[in-house]
Amino acid sequence: MQYRNNLTAEWGNAYFRVTASFDCYVHIGISDSNTYAGRSMLMGNVYRKLTLVPGDEIHDLFGGVFAVHAGNALRAQMQLPTKHPFERGPDVVGPWPLDKLQRIETGAAAVYTHKPEKMSPGTRCANGIDSVGP
Repeated sequence: MQYRNNLTAEWGNAYFRVTASFDCYVHIGISDSNTYAGRSMLMGNVYRKLTLVPGDEIHDLFGGVFAVHAGNALRAQMQLPTKHPFERGPDVVGPWPLDKLQRIETGAAAVYTHKPEKMSPGTRCANGIDSVGP
C-alpha cells in the first residue's frame, strides 16, 4: 500500500504541532510560465520558503498538507516539485521531519487558502521560488 506521505499511515485527517524549527515550501500563488499546451499557456506555481517554529502546526487533510503559521494555512511540502507538468505520475515531495513534530488530536482553527492568487507580472521568481519578501 502506498501512503500519501510519511506523516500518517491511516486515511483520515491528522494534526501535528511543530516542536523544533525547520524549513518547508508553501504554495503562495501562480504565475505565467513558458510552457504551452497547444495555444494555452500553463500556469506555474510560486512557492515561498517558510521556517516553521515551535507552536506552528501541520494539518494533513484529504485536500493536502497545510502548514498553519500565524493563523493562516498554506499548502506545504518539504521540497520543490521536480517534474514537468507533462510528466505522468506523482512527484515525490520529500519526507516530513517526524522527530520535529508531535501528534495532536485536533488542530487550531485556521483559514485555508483554496485558490492561490495570480502573481503580478513583476514578481521575481527563480526556479518557482518567490524572492520578493517573507
